[in-house]
Amino acid sequence: MRFQDFLKNIQAKFQISPSKSAYDYRNLVFKGGGVRGIAYMGALEKLDEFGIIEGIERVAGTSSGAIAATIVSFRLSVAETLDIFNTLDLSRVPQKSVGGKREKILTIANTGSYKRLFENYGWYSSEYFYQWISQVIGRYCGDNMRATFNDFAEAGFRDLYIVASNISRHRPEVFSLKTTPDVAVADAVRLSMSIPLYFEALRFDGTHFGDGDFYVDGGLYDNYPLELFDDKSYVRNPAKYYEGVNWETLGLFLEPDEYKYTDVVEFPKNLWEFVALTGKNYYDAHQMAGLRENLLEKRRTITISDCGVSAVDFDIKPGSDIYNKLYESGRQAVESYFKSQ
Repeated sequence: MRFQDFLKNIQAKFQISPSKSAYDYRNLVFKGGGVRGIAYMGALEKLDEFGIIEGIERVAGTSSGAIAATIVSFRLSVAETLDIFNTLDLSRVPQKSVGGKREKILTIANTGSYKRLFENYGWYSSEYFYQWISQVIGRYCGDNMRATFNDFAEAGFRDLYIVASNISRHRPEVFSLKTTPDVAVADAVRLSMSIPLYFEALRFDGTHFGDGDFYVDGGLYDNYPLELFDDKSYVRNPAKYYEGVNWETLGLFLEPDEYKYTDVVEFPKNLWEFVALTGKNYYDAHQMAGLRENLLEKRRTITISDCGVSAVDFDIKPGSDIYNKLYESGRQAVESYFKSQ
């Protein structure tokens, strides 16, 4: 049976309209993608125009997707949500040291980064980002920058799910009200966005950094946690649950722009660049293969072109050409998705 016929059978059996209403979706999932997550701002703006955002009850994400999910969980207007995104100074995210300036990778002067690489297994500190997300959370949690998942629930925010990779135990871990109610949300987001080797690896015992298991970017195990809500307990309308799939879930998936990359040839000049390039290829190939092989995931996924932008291009400024391209890419992807339904 062809996939389109399979979908028609589902729609006929459960009287599901092929055109989505503003109230079909209860869960929103964000894939990781580094700075390319700028595209999510445009996507959110367009989703709001379609009336989707107000019906969302749960949000989940990995890496930059975890950042987006956290901010969307506040139930703010889309304009306020976008304003928060734009307060993050991307150029300061890959921080060489607390209070220091970023320098080019693998220069002789980067003695502090060499030390961090060999002692903490990462070239850059994530301290600036950690302070930023903590301050954002404090602003909406009564000045409590250490607000936990339980605090988020008591504040009436959307249910939040964040994925990080526990490399000590060889598994992905989901941080949420259900699994880790007493963990500070800022801690979970920091773990989720810690790109291996690029940012220092973090040890975390559930309360503070420095002890416990080692964690890195959630994308190592699950960069697109669309399946998180494929359980009947997350379904409001029984007609939207079929073959183990929750059709009330919608995902935003940043994908490599194949046309952009066909003309891109990269030659690493040192060990660091080789490791970074290998990791980038691994992530892209792994995620694209998974989506292409899973037609059910693809049906409830909005694929957004990354415009050929590197995940670690932290020099992008709001209003720049690259920024605007990513933003518009998100808007266009949402528009195309709903026009095709």
